[in-house]
Amino acid sequence: MEYRYGIVAYFDILGFKSLIYNNEKILEEVLILLSFLRKKSDAPNVLPMQSVIDGSTFSDSFVRVVLKGDAPDLQQLAMSELIHLENIQRQIIHKFGLFVRGAITIGQIFIENNIIVGPALVRAVELEERYTNRMPVILLDHNIDILIKLKEKKDVPKTLEEASRFTQNGNPISILNYSNIFSLGLGIGNRDEGKKRALDFLAEQRCVILNAIEQFTDKPDILSKYKWLACYHNREIHKAEQLKNFQPEYKELCKQLVTEHDVPDVDNFEFYFQTWN
Repeated sequence: MEYRYGIVAYFDILGFKSLIYNNEKILEEVLILLSFLRKKSDAPNVLPMQSVIDGSTFSDSFVRVVLKGDAPDLQQLAMSELIHLENIQRQIIHKFGLFVRGAITIGQIFIENNIIVGPALVRAVELEERYTNRMPVILLDHNIDILIKLKEKKDVPKTLEEASRFTQNGNPISILNYSNIFSLGLGIGNRDEGKKRALDFLAEQRCVILNAIEQFTDKPDILSKYKWLACYHNREIHKAEQLKNFQPEYKELCKQLVTEHDVPDVDNFEFYFQTWN
């Protein structure tokens, strides 16, 4: 038995505790969420059959591990995986009205028979606990952030072990931007359909945020998270106004939910908007 090198994602579902304690929710609904997470934790990304993927869920968290396998391009593998993880975030919002936080890194990991252990998982959990500031963000460790931003193919490492050496101490510098207006519009259909699909998601997210702000008025710790989300939403939805043939009926979405001054006790606020795409 030995460690291998992989891309390791650790996600923590926000609001899971209240979902469990809410008397209006039944066990069946909770199991639907956990089954969804289990399915997504080891589902193939957009490079099926070329990488080795495994995952595990436990309570309100899940871990996903991707090994290089036969994937021809390590940078392409990493970017495909990040797109897949963004999509998981969107589906959790769409299906359950919940948000996530966590971290993604590259490092040593052992995974077998639902046992996952290793320095990479410890690193991902540490990043989530120390640097998210309890905000609903997915952090990118330095190693994966540098890997996906390399411009010259000759500079891209051949192995995940080499990529893991990009690791640095301190605060990560990027987050997954699951509400990116352009990546939201990708997929089957023409451009206008893609734009509509993107804006429909942002409309849905807006409703979830507004409902939460109203619900948690007397709980400042929880409220600050949703106010941060509101600012994040504001930034992304205003990018939609720049799209060609922007639908007039979506003008309502572009109204600011809150201002960034309404979000207290957030260190290095701008950091949380430094996205990978």
